[in-house]
Amino acid sequence: GEGAGCGEGGQGQEGAPLPLSEAEATLFALGIRADTGALSYPDTTARDGHALVWLMEAGASQHAIAEFGHARLSAAQRDVLSTALAQTERSVHEGLQVGRVLLDSGKEFMAGMAAVAEELLQLMGLDVVLLAATHENAKQQVYLSLIGRASARAKPVDLNALMRRWEGGGHRAAAAAAAAAA
Repeated sequence: GEGAGCGEGGQGQEGAPLPLSEAEATLFALGIRADTGALSYPDTTARDGHALVWLMEAGASQHAIAEFGHARLSAAQRDVLSTALAQTERSVHEGLQVGRVLLDSGKEFMAGMAAVAEELLQLMGLDVVLLAATHENAKQQVYLSLIGRASARAKPVDLNALMRRWEGGGHRAAAAAAAAAA
C-alpha cells in the first residue's frame, strides 16, 4: 500500500523541507498513528515509520501524542466492555484466535462501539474480534451493528470484504456494517 504518511515533509521550491509547527507535526503524527493502528496494521509501510520519525524530529509533541493518541472509554463503554469480556466466545479458525460476541446495547445506538471492539481485541489477546450489537432507532426498528477488528497477526483476514456483504466497509483490519434485524 501507499501507507498513511504525509510523506517525509513537504518540500519548498528549492527541494528543502518546509518547516512545520509543533501543532502541525503533532496532528500529522496523530493521523499516522490512527491510520496505521499505531504501526500495527498489516498494510503499514516503512514509509509510515520514517514519516513518524521525521515528525518527531520536526517537533511533534510526544506528550500530546500520548495524551490524545489513546482511546478513552466512557463509563457506558467500559460497562459494555465488561459485559463483552464475560460473553465473548473464543474459537480458533485457521490458526487464528477469533472472538465473537452479540450484545444488546439497549434501546438506543451507542457511539464508540468500535473503541470497545478494539479494547476487546487487545485485552483478550485475540487475532480477530467480531462484535455485534443490537439497538433500536427512533421508530423502534431493531438494527444490528457489526464491528470487526483484526490484529497484525491476522494477515489473511479482510474485514472490509466481510462487511461489504452487509453494505458496510472499512479496511482489511477494521471494518463495520449495520443491518436492519428481521
